[in-house]
Amino acid sequence: MNKINTLFFLISFLFVANISAKDFDAVLVWPDKQVMAFPVTGVVDEVLVQPGDKVTKNQKMAMLDLVPFQTQIKLFQAKVDRITPLLFNAKRDYDQAQELFERTVLSEVELQKSESIYKGLKAELDQANAELTITNWRYAHAQLIAPFEGRIIQRSLQKGDVVSDETMSRMMIVLVSSTLMQAMFSTDAELAVQYQTGQKASVEVASRLYPAIVKSITSDDGKQYQIRLEFTLSQDYVLVAGQKAKATL
Repeated sequence: MNKINTLFFLISFLFVANISAKDFDAVLVWPDKQVMAFPVTGVVDEVLVQPGDKVTKNQKMAMLDLVPFQTQIKLFQAKVDRITPLLFNAKRDYDQAQELFERTVLSEVELQKSESIYKGLKAELDQANAELTITNWRYAHAQLIAPFEGRIIQRSLQKGDVVSDETMSRMMIVLVSSTLMQAMFSTDAELAVQYQTGQKASVEVASRLYPAIVKSITSDDGKQYQIRLEFTLSQDYVLVAGQKAKATL
């Protein structure tokens, strides 16, 4: 009798749980979407990816012609190398001049002259180091590197394109996650309070069912809430943002 009661309880619980589950019309959105563009000007030398390609983290996707950047780095490095020993000698001479001035062996005019040479070379070296730092930064950013594993969904630059201040915002590669997708839907506060982040759910897209979790619950006005469910993509099936889905919680 106890076994019959236990079985009845389990069946009743599953039935109630199934009844309480609710379906929502949802739309797919990218959980991670990175629009990548060159922050420096130059000529596109290589584009190594196409829309639809999968990339790994730190994979090179495109690069500008690096020769101008490399030339500038050599130029400023040479300037630093030239000034550094001169500054060392000037500092030594200035220290000696201060010592002689304190002993009243050297005039104030001569001390000021030594100080002027030292400070002038120091300013030149500071400027050269700053120019070298900026050029190294520009060199590093003349390459577009994938920040995470993903899939290319858009590419609007070609080999030979000139990236200028006016065009750089339009010349881009758009990268999205190749392993995760989200389904988003809206509901009112009465239903939203029944759910919590981390809660298990499911998403159905094109007759395929994906286990999911509640990723976020947000609201701008406290009346309508946006709920996002996140799920792992199948390796052999491509989904895109904007597809219709059914979310079940």
